[in-house]
Amino acid sequence: MADFSLLNELEPVESFSYCIPHTSKHINDYDDMKPKTHKKQAREALVAAAKNATRSDVSNDDLVVLAETMQRLTLIIAGKFDEAVGDLDFKKDYDKFYSYDGCENGAQYANTLFDCKKYMT
Repeated sequence: MADFSLLNELEPVESFSYCIPHTSKHINDYDDMKPKTHKKQAREALVAAAKNATRSDVSNDDLVVLAETMQRLTLIIAGKFDEAVGDLDFKKDYDKFYSYDGCENGAQYANTLFDCKKYMT
């Protein structure tokens, strides 16, 4: 715009378009609402976690977190979404599954758990 002062006269109105699920060639928000999507993601994360758990340099404390992660992922695969993630709180628990020494794929683990919580509980 040539004259930004005209913006002072505008009254913004919220569109609420973000409330409508988005679909395109590469994105389909409706998939996030399907149990099979979360089961597939949990299976992929569980395979990655199992590989991580077999590394010899993973500490005992990290193995405890990894075991809990794997248990929760297994419950998602079984379709027990509330049992798997119902008790999780994003602010309190996200970093627990995302960032710890010896953790590879932490973003995958945490995002899988919290995406499931967002859409399935």
